[in-house]
Amino acid sequence: MANEIEKVNTIAIADIEKIMGKTDDNIEKLSGFEFTGVTFPAWAGTRGVVAGGTQTAHADLDVIQYKTVGTTANTVDFGDLQTSRSQHMCAGSNQTIGIWGSGMGRPGGTQTYGVTDTDYITIASTGNGTDFADVDQAGAYGIKNGCSNGTLLFSVGGYEGTAGNLDRMEYFTIASASAGTDAGNLSSVKLTMAGTNGDSRYIIIGGFDGSAAVNEIEYNDFSTSANVTALGNLSAAGHDCS
Repeated sequence: MANEIEKVNTIAIADIEKIMGKTDDNIEKLSGFEFTGVTFPAWAGTRGVVAGGTQTAHADLDVIQYKTVGTTANTVDFGDLQTSRSQHMCAGSNQTIGIWGSGMGRPGGTQTYGVTDTDYITIASTGNGTDFADVDQAGAYGIKNGCSNGTLLFSVGGYEGTAGNLDRMEYFTIASASAGTDAGNLSSVKLTMAGTNGDSRYIIIGGFDGSAAVNEIEYNDFSTSANVTALGNLSAAGHDCS
């Protein structure tokens, strides 16, 4: 029964208010149809922000850039991370705060297999990254993507200089500057997977297990203690996915 008004009018809900000149809370009263309003994901917004990376001669970057989603304009300088780093930071956000965690750094020119730094920004205002907390697994990198539902940010898998490839997951509570907390586990050790955001579920795709690319697809319902569950397989094994 939800949003019957859109079916009757054959007009997208987002346009109904403009056409009728009435606010959302009055549309249902006037039309006599149930109207649930328009809701947006807790992790979605109108600004896209990217940070870090590597350029020629493996010089890591601390640059943060942004643009308005849906426009054709180039990115614009936002600020800088606390430290220059690359190699698959975990990243996620709600509609206010954006977070980048871990990554590989080269302080003093020496390669470090993962840093503990986690930065946050206020997405609506430009500026440098500010210390958020630390990742739970010191020295871990190769975390292809963070997975966020606007409340939690999961960081999954990776590589640690002593332990090798990891099957662990950890999570951050985006609204509070607190360190990463150990969560469940992947089905196997791997790094350089792709990960998705979502309202209720995130998906981990592909990866590298230390000897070969894998074709596994698995998911977690943003549970802070459960292991992932198998979802299916890629048509071909792959890593460094997106």
